[in-house]
Amino acid sequence: MKKLLILTFCLSCLITALSAKPHDINPYKKIALVIGNANYANGIGSLKNAVHDADSMAVVLKKSGYDVIKMTNLSNIELRKTIASFNDKLSSYSEALFYYSGTGLVYDGQATLISTDFKNEAFANEVTLKEIFTESNANRRNLTKIIIWDSCLNTKLGSETANTPAFTVPQSKNSIYLFATAIGGVASDGTTGNGLFTSELLKQLVIPNQSIHQIAINTRNKVRELSNDTQVPFTWENLYHDIVFLKKAIR
Repeated sequence: MKKLLILTFCLSCLITALSAKPHDINPYKKIALVIGNANYANGIGSLKNAVHDADSMAVVLKKSGYDVIKMTNLSNIELRKTIASFNDKLSSYSEALFYYSGTGLVYDGQATLISTDFKNEAFANEVTLKEIFTESNANRRNLTKIIIWDSCLNTKLGSETANTPAFTVPQSKNSIYLFATAIGGVASDGTTGNGLFTSELLKQLVIPNQSIHQIAINTRNKVRELSNDTQVPFTWENLYHDIVFLKKAIR
């Protein structure tokens, strides 16, 4: 009788597992935080395409299966609150993408986002790329992280020069970083509705069955071609698996 009960229980578990939908079993959920900063105070001026970049990226990511949080023209406080809220959500996700288009530079060896209320020489108060993921999320091996930076990687902001040791990429686990330009370089704001890097990246993201590595290479080559090698994107990664960004064509 005991054996019969055990057998019945095992069969019941098997039937439940087989009848479950694929997304009910260890779902691979994706989330993206998309930020575009364009309207700067204190004499920095405005970027014509940063918000357009964020809008365009958010549309493509949503169609690609991401839960998208899009924010634009964030002050320092707003930026920090947004990043904290983003990190709080990540425990239930397998993949997290961060995208930034706006003014940026390298300060103290770190890629640094410039908030819309930036005050002269207050570089140390700004958010760095290293702060996008909390230490626990940065070290999560089962959280794939994609970081896309459409901003400059030089050390100047107007007439000001930031204190800059050697540039370092944050060493978060299972991550890939796509930078719009080489270290020391400037990212073009573009001549159409999007910045040069984002414009070419968007074209690659909607091509089905491309790995993230192929997307990065194709984008880099096209940006180099269109800029006559004055803007050369670069990539750093330590992914634990490859990523096929889009499995089928989106409409």
